[in-house]
Amino acid sequence: MYKKLLVIEGSANHLLSLINRLMDFRKLENHQVTLESANGNIVKFTKEIFLSFIEYAKDGGYEYLFETENEEILVYFDRYKLERVFYNLISNAFRYTPKGGSIKIKINHNQQNLFIAVEDSGVGIAEEHIDKIFDLFFEVPTHNQVQKNYNKGTGIGLSIVKNIVELHKGKIDVTNKPSGGVIFKVTLPLGREHLLDDEIIPDFKISDDIAQYTAQLETSEIVENDDLEDLIVNEEKQTILLVEDHKVLRKFMKNLLKKDYNIIEAENGKIALEKALKFVPNLIISDVIMPEMVGTELCSRIKENIKTSHIPVILLTSRSSLVYKFEGLESGADDYISKPFNLMEFKLRVKNLLNTTERLRIKFSSEDSFIPSEITVSSLDEELLKKAFKIVEENISNEQFDIPFFCSELGVSRTMLFLKIKAWTNCTPNEFIHEIRLKRAAQLLEQNKLTVSEISYKVGFNNPKYFSKCFQKKYGETPSQYADKFYEKTF
Repeated sequence: MYKKLLVIEGSANHLLSLINRLMDFRKLENHQVTLESANGNIVKFTKEIFLSFIEYAKDGGYEYLFETENEEILVYFDRYKLERVFYNLISNAFRYTPKGGSIKIKINHNQQNLFIAVEDSGVGIAEEHIDKIFDLFFEVPTHNQVQKNYNKGTGIGLSIVKNIVELHKGKIDVTNKPSGGVIFKVTLPLGREHLLDDEIIPDFKISDDIAQYTAQLETSEIVENDDLEDLIVNEEKQTILLVEDHKVLRKFMKNLLKKDYNIIEAENGKIALEKALKFVPNLIISDVIMPEMVGTELCSRIKENIKTSHIPVILLTSRSSLVYKFEGLESGADDYISKPFNLMEFKLRVKNLLNTTERLRIKFSSEDSFIPSEITVSSLDEELLKKAFKIVEENISNEQFDIPFFCSELGVSRTMLFLKIKAWTNCTPNEFIHEIRLKRAAQLLEQNKLTVSEISYKVGFNNPKYFSKCFQKKYGETPSQYADKFYEKTF
């Protein structure tokens, strides 16, 4: 029933999305939408949208490149609306480019205009259709043996794109490449002479502006910044690694969280990775656009490293967090929070993610049957936990099965074994083995085919009395009482 409800929810959300897009198109078409622009770095803005597809590109073996003449080009633009333009153009490029293809975003400018091109090596557009590509509801007929798994669109997206670009007093062109694929080129005028005063937001604040956060605080809540180095002083508290290159905002977030958590700080992804490996925190909160190493790469490196793969990651994005979801595949993070964020919601989402991780650990000892993916947060951990279960199952009757042998079979050091088992289940490796043995014993008792003593030896206990004592401690009744419940049910 739950799976059916998920399908219903997914379909309803898809329908809602289509209706909203249609309404947006009608508003644009009827000139009911006003431009809300502000001066800003279009390169940083576009790069964050580019980065939201990085894991998808890696998964499909694409050559995925971002090229720019300058790291900063200032343009007046409407952030919310232009985000939809580039999200649509890049997702279309992936949709119509076979796996292993090439997708590039190129930014340059002259004295009057900015040019942003989204270039792909996909199936291209037949010349007879290229003039209709921006028409409402026009869908390019599939041709040239396009792979069947390409998602058919609605013919709304590019119409909205064209309208938004024209709202910026710009233009969009599409051309086929001689080598295959297409180039969508967006041209936006520089300066502000082309804009009316009511199309520019007065006193615009960027998402990192601390005033947007301090304004939410009561006077009594404001805490002075401190510049103390990382000190993990309270073993009872969980530890959070905060990664943010904007020092004032990083200190503000630290002060917001330090009452409830130990806080480690890092000013970029490279330093954050070193600190994550050194301290192994319970949670990482990272900005996306940073020097040295961007947040999406940090997230990927955290999930790929066996020492840190179990750590949940929250990405802070200046884009809408929906940009980080494409065709159901996300960029590895466990949650996304859009800046500027609501302080109460921010604290709540941090708390909920940590609580969820804790509940997953409890799930191991409280439930007799579950699958490894239910208590892990990365595919690397899932595979490793599956292997750990398999090793214990294969050696379940071996009373000599010990930690050195477990480490050897799993291919990890003793320290790593303790770290990972603790992260997944809150147990030591010995407790982990013990739990699996008792769960297996419960399954055998339910079958009523063996005596309590036989089951005791079968699950690696050489003393039936000690086995009974351990079983009663976990299940609240003796093995015989437990088995009797299932024996009675057979009549």
